[in-house]
Amino acid sequence: MGSGRITSFQVHGVLKTNLQLLSLQKFGLLQSSVQKILQFDAPISQLRLHPNHLVTGSSAATYIFLLQHGNNEVVEQVLTSLTEELELLKGMLEKATGLGDEVVGCSKLYSKLELFALIKFDLKVLLTSVFLGGENSLTCQLDIATLYLMRSEKLLDFIIEKFNPFDLPIMAYVDLQVNVIKTLDRLTTVKFLSKCSITYQSSGKSSPVVTADKLLNGNYLTNELSVVVVENLRKYSMFFVKALHVSSPLAVKTVALDWVQSFGENVIAFNEKSNTETDFYEVYGNIKIIGNMLFSILDAASDREPNVRSHVALVLELLLQARIIHPRYFYCLAEVVVGKLGDPDSDIKNAFVRLLAIVVPTALYACGLHDYGTSTSSRAVALRLGNSSNLQWKQGFALKQLPQHFTRNNLLPY
Repeated sequence: MGSGRITSFQVHGVLKTNLQLLSLQKFGLLQSSVQKILQFDAPISQLRLHPNHLVTGSSAATYIFLLQHGNNEVVEQVLTSLTEELELLKGMLEKATGLGDEVVGCSKLYSKLELFALIKFDLKVLLTSVFLGGENSLTCQLDIATLYLMRSEKLLDFIIEKFNPFDLPIMAYVDLQVNVIKTLDRLTTVKFLSKCSITYQSSGKSSPVVTADKLLNGNYLTNELSVVVVENLRKYSMFFVKALHVSSPLAVKTVALDWVQSFGENVIAFNEKSNTETDFYEVYGNIKIIGNMLFSILDAASDREPNVRSHVALVLELLLQARIIHPRYFYCLAEVVVGKLGDPDSDIKNAFVRLLAIVVPTALYACGLHDYGTSTSSRAVALRLGNSSNLQWKQGFALKQLPQHFTRNNLLPY
């Protein structure tokens, strides 16, 4: 104390007091003040790298308070400051790429680990501006859903254009790549739920009173929900394809499958809430929208990592339940599922046996319809997966050829 140095506890106290003063200003807080507080070289910003967790926690609390402020202009300023900072950090990282653990300069010296810490902090704290709560649900207030939609779209556009996980320098660091994909997962969830919430309320189905308009608007809700689902697939499916490439690191494949899983779960949940049973593949236009993503997932079913193969079984089941997979791909899907019954891991084999109860009967039905000329959309036999031979569907599904015998219980849903 005699040397004039202050302790970590005192710094923590100053940050708490500063936060209380900001809170007292309420809607009188100015954008210019926020911009000054969050400047990259400002004390609160630099304290994010403090070794004491109380100090870093108090610094983070300031960011969160501003990102959840009642004045949208304040929040917009914080979003602008943080996205500009992320661009700055990306530029610093580009200069440091290939230099080992050496530091780079920007008014002071930073190590790569410090740059990683700041980037991950910014990505994580940005999500608090669209916080959904513990049950992944949006409030029924239309203005909140609209606000969250606007913010999530803005952040998604920024990340895709400026912070793409499959462009350098982010792609060069697996940890950063994983964090960016996790952020995309969360933001696309917010965007999807926001749009669904707005659509649901616009349809009139949110009202507890059953009216003629409410019944007539059922088709409107179904059509609009289809548009939302297809838009998500069209815009983000190539991220799934790149993340699930055979050369991708295990951590990247894992978070990509988490992303697909959350998408499937959200579609199923909203279908249940809105009492609709929508076959989303009917409005794809170009079935490659789902095909490219599905083939990447099917390829991952043969990944050398058991966790990936197990996760694929869960994801495929969810996509089927969500009615996202086009019937043209049922044969390819069934072929892979039947093949995975020989997986050396018993838990994974059992997971695909469960999936078999859904996939094979559906694929047999679809192929049968095509044979009888009843369906033109189920020409699954004309599609191939990788280098697999294009077997006739009757031969491909001849389960008696497998080294394992089946009982009727194996084909009953669980």
